[in-house]
Amino acid sequence: MPKAICKEISHKIGDSNKVSEFIFDSWDFNSQSGILTLKYLWDNGLSFVEKIEFGKSQNPDLVNWKALERIACFLHIACGVSYYKAALPPVLLVKTPLSPIAREFFRNLYFQGLAEFAYRNHCDLTDRITFYSPTRKAKAIHTKLLNRALIPIGGGRDSLTSVKIMQEAGREFSLFSVNPSRVILKFAKIARVPLVKVYRTLSPNLFSLNEVGYLNGHIPITGIISLIACFTAIWHGFQDIVMSNERSANEGNLKAFGIDVNHQYSKSLDFENRLRKLLNEDGACGINYFSLLRPLSELSIARLFSSQREYDDVFTSCNRVFKIRNPQTDRLWCGECPKCHFAFLSLATSFEKKRLINIFGSNLLDNPANIPSYSELVGISGHKPWECVGEIEESAAAIGILAESSVWKSDVVVAHLWERLQDKQKRIEQAKVESFFHSDDHNVSKELLTYLFNLI
Repeated sequence: MPKAICKEISHKIGDSNKVSEFIFDSWDFNSQSGILTLKYLWDNGLSFVEKIEFGKSQNPDLVNWKALERIACFLHIACGVSYYKAALPPVLLVKTPLSPIAREFFRNLYFQGLAEFAYRNHCDLTDRITFYSPTRKAKAIHTKLLNRALIPIGGGRDSLTSVKIMQEAGREFSLFSVNPSRVILKFAKIARVPLVKVYRTLSPNLFSLNEVGYLNGHIPITGIISLIACFTAIWHGFQDIVMSNERSANEGNLKAFGIDVNHQYSKSLDFENRLRKLLNEDGACGINYFSLLRPLSELSIARLFSSQREYDDVFTSCNRVFKIRNPQTDRLWCGECPKCHFAFLSLATSFEKKRLINIFGSNLLDNPANIPSYSELVGISGHKPWECVGEIEESAAAIGILAESSVWKSDVVVAHLWERLQDKQKRIEQAKVESFFHSDDHNVSKELLTYLFNLI
């Protein structure tokens, strides 16, 4: 750690209660460079400066500056969660005026989005998160945007499936990524679709705090990316922001603080509806933010994705590939984390065995060391893993499907779990059917629903 930063960080481990205020100091957008600068302060004098590079506008004459300023204010608050969580000061002071709607939106985003963080760090944020700011009336800014879509991609099968649906629908769209990895760049090249790239640089002071023991953990990153996408939509001219969050993102991991603590909260329908409400009533109401895959289960998406062989050597859901610091570069799947385990399990219900083993490098369902992880995924032990994985009953249903397959049933994980799930067979049979039902809880247009269901 640089000596200058060490000197600036005067607090010792365990003294974070000395920070009583987190101040959303200011933001500035340079329209020539396309760089948004976000500034934050702790009341002990420690500052944080974050930069987000959007590049030059694709349609500068169409930019609605009032809408851009409103979303910049929202983005300033959303990105602040990364710095707030290190000390959890009781006062969050926002210098920019906020409406009651915006204040409540961000209180909920911080509380629900940091619920896993709070649980794993043994702290309760129930009555701790309060935003103080000047008050203004809620007023939506009508924003005219081009009839084209922006699809955030993470390199996994979900966003690849959304791309296929949009292509089938004949819609004009571009891909979107924040700090695109080698996986994203390869994906865009194969898809032959324009990629809008945004670069986010966190304050180095945050990493220095982490190194000396300040609080760290999961944040609602999809919520942050969603608001970065909203800013991008206004800056470049995109009407639709098409997310790829499936219905399983609505299921929590466990109960605490009077709520379902959900690792995927900012991928959930609740967050989606709250952001849509914020945009329509107090933001840029020309933006249509929705998740195209919300009606589908993970198993339905796996079935739909199975026909896209061109991405076999490119796609991945393994978080180790996308780490900010020291990402995994030697392979696309670690084969050790719950996310790899669930991806393999769900894809096994629709992929040929040889093809899947070639993609992952080994048969994850025939390794005894993976039994504890899979036991959590199907609800036999522990709780749902802190990862973006499917519903517990959906995972159990996948085991039930594979237990009936002559190709998979003898694999050690399948055989072991199926024996332990015998007392739940009736419920699993029902879950197998429900896994291929289409949920009515979504914000997808009738037009896109038609193309979605025609592909399944």
